[in-house]
Amino acid sequence: MRRCSRVLVFLAMLTFPAFADPEIPPGQDGGPDKPKLIEYGNYFLPVAKTFGCNEFRWAAYGVGKRSMSLEYVPAGDDINKWTRLMTVTVYALPQPADAQRDAMMKIQASLLGGFSNGKIVSEVTYTEQNGDPRLFIEYEIGEGLQKEHNAGTFLRSGKSSAAFVQIQSRGKEFDAKDAANMKLYAENHLQLSGN
Repeated sequence: MRRCSRVLVFLAMLTFPAFADPEIPPGQDGGPDKPKLIEYGNYFLPVAKTFGCNEFRWAAYGVGKRSMSLEYVPAGDDINKWTRLMTVTVYALPQPADAQRDAMMKIQASLLGGFSNGKIVSEVTYTEQNGDPRLFIEYEIGEGLQKEHNAGTFLRSGKSSAAFVQIQSRGKEFDAKDAANMKLYAENHLQLSGN
């Protein structure tokens, strides 16, 4: 009987993919918080994998749980010493749809305002057929060893959420393909990784 249960456990491990177990701050790692963070982290994992960030390593809610941040790195990389990082910030949107579009416009303006301390390399705004805004931005922030080069897309990510998805490079050359692929993502033309 024991042998049978061990075999079933082993088969289950082969059949079902392992779910991420990211670092989650104290106070958010219990109750309903952790499963929700992991659910969203796994939802955006195909995007992260497309950009070579295969491991979901960190997640946390923002103030008042109006947003959450998710971070991914290449396999084996240390989240605390990253040179390549994908960050996804998910924002809760209000009801009804018109209020959501207004909220998205405010978030987009806030994102653009936040980059005023850096150098914007490229910026393109889009409007979906339903009126939702989309944004592609490539920018640099910081100096010296802390200098980062980033490309990001802001878009609707669900029925009542929006997200800012960005690929970041620090301490090494930024791959121009990342900016091109992020722009394709903004245009809804990027083929996502299935692995």
